[in-house]
Amino acid sequence: MTIKYYSRKCNVCNKGMEEGFLLGGFEYACNKQCLEKMPNYSWKTYLEDHAIDEDNTYWTSWEQDWSYEDTLFLEDGTEVDNPYKEEA
Repeated sequence: MTIKYYSRKCNVCNKGMEEGFLLGGFEYACNKQCLEKMPNYSWKTYLEDHAIDEDNTYWTSWEQDWSYEDTLFLEDGTEVDNPYKEEA
């Protein structure tokens, strides 16, 4: 059995994700539907926030260079120790 790991976890559906929205530099949404389910948030809000601060509010794919991450996530959002982390 192969375990699939993910770099981030959606703040709405709590599933692991390798691409999605970074919102305000600290919240994540895996897709537009989850983004629109966030409290007090909408697609219009995202577009406004992105226009104001595109360095912290944008769509991205995370690279799978996990050698420096302490933890990763499983598909169901469970946080686990990173088996790929390189020791310093």
